[in-house]
Amino acid sequence: MTKASERKERGLIFTGKSPLLIRQDKKWVTRRLVTLIDFKQTDTPGYDWCFRDKKTSCWNDVRTARLLEAYCPWKVGDRFYIKETWAEIEAADPLNIKYRADTTKLQETRGDYDAQKWRSSMFMPRRAARVYAEILEVRLERVGDITSEDAIAEGCYLDSEFSDSRRGDMYVVPSRLGGQWCANPRAAYQEWWEDLHAGWKPKKVNGSTHYFSYPWSADSAPSIPKNGDPRHYHVLPNPHVWVFKFQKLPHPAQLLLPEPGL
Repeated sequence: MTKASERKERGLIFTGKSPLLIRQDKKWVTRRLVTLIDFKQTDTPGYDWCFRDKKTSCWNDVRTARLLEAYCPWKVGDRFYIKETWAEIEAADPLNIKYRADTTKLQETRGDYDAQKWRSSMFMPRRAARVYAEILEVRLERVGDITSEDAIAEGCYLDSEFSDSRRGDMYVVPSRLGGQWCANPRAAYQEWWEDLHAGWKPKKVNGSTHYFSYPWSADSAPSIPKNGDPRHYHVLPNPHVWVFKFQKLPHPAQLLLPEPGL
């Protein structure tokens, strides 16, 4: 566990309805892609994993403990605040901040909040954050190894209002809240993962633009565009992911409030 003196606090981006699910205590685990180059299990005796150095392209062999210690972006004990899509309605009032995760489809359709006012989660300052959390557990696995229990912890919760004797238990797909359900949480998480990661994502490689897809399986990989160069398109099915379990912390502003009765 990270010592208090070494503990880091940074922003961590959550998209879509994830911030809302966390606030409602329906999500307490998140999976993030391992971005090490050519990351895979190694055949080198005495080591578990290997990957290429970003600068030299030389191979590195590491044991799992060293991998988590030196190359995982988050450690047990680290803290983060959620960065999400937001809008500062009145710049003069720092408390008048709206969050896109809270908006309903009706509000979006009516244009209650001008789309041009929404700001990217990437540029959200700490002062605008409303959720703080601490990392409790870190591990490495393939995304397809997720259990039903972990899928629920990711936010694919049982929708008691939509479930009935005819449909049976139905679990929400967080990227399609109110629009799609699945009969088991793993299937719901698979749909969510595909929505987030199966599409082509551009990335600079040696000065050229390459496109990467991280689908649940090779069967769900997207097609290469008609005029695309196959050498620049890479499908990495069932990728390795960092798994972070976390717990919410009191908002810093709450810590400044007087105790009840004082």
